[in-house]
Amino acid sequence: MSQQPPVDYKSIESRRSPRSDRRMTALRRFNYFIGTPLLRGLTRLLYWTYRVEAVIGAEVIRGSAKQSGALALRDQHEMMKNGYSIVTTPDGSEGPQHELKTGVMVMAGVGGVPKVPVSCAAERAWYLDRWDRFMIPKPFSRVVLGIGEPYHIPAGTPLSELEPHRLNVQQAVRSLMADYENRLYAD
Repeated sequence: MSQQPPVDYKSIESRRSPRSDRRMTALRRFNYFIGTPLLRGLTRLLYWTYRVEAVIGAEVIRGSAKQSGALALRDQHEMMKNGYSIVTTPDGSEGPQHELKTGVMVMAGVGGVPKVPVSCAAERAWYLDRWDRFMIPKPFSRVVLGIGEPYHIPAGTPLSELEPHRLNVQQAVRSLMADYENRLYAD
C-alpha cells in the first residue's frame, strides 16, 4: 500500500499528477544547481535597470488547458469570490500568439466580472525565438504598461454566444498593444 500524502483541495499544485516524463539526469541537476540562481540574479539585475511607473501585485494560480484547466478555473472562481482580481495570459501555452482563448471568457461570464485588457511594450527588447515571441526588455529601457477600459459580458450570456465578446476583448488588447508601441516609438 502506497503512503501518498493527503490531497489539499485548496491547492492546485497538490492536485497535479506527481509523475512526469522528464528524468533528473546529471546534466539537468547541474543546470538547476547553477542555472537557476544565475537566471534569478540576472532577472533581478535587469529588473532594477527598468524605468517602470507602477507595480501591482497578484496571486498566482497555475493551470493548463491540457492538464488542470478545470481546476484552475475553479480556483479562479474561488479567488474572485474572495475579492481578488484575476490576471491571465490570453493565448494559452501553445498559441496562436495574441489569440484570446474561450476559457478566459467563460471565467469572466461565470464570475460576473469585467475583462480588463492589459498590454505592455518596451522601447528596446529581446524577443525569444518561441511561438509567443516572449519579450524581455533590455537594460535601461522604458517600459509601458497599458490598461484598457473594462469590458462587461452581460449576465446569463450562453456559451454559444461568447465568441463576439471574445473577439471584442481580443481586439481591445491588440489595439492597446499597438497604441503603446506607437507611443514609445513616437517619443
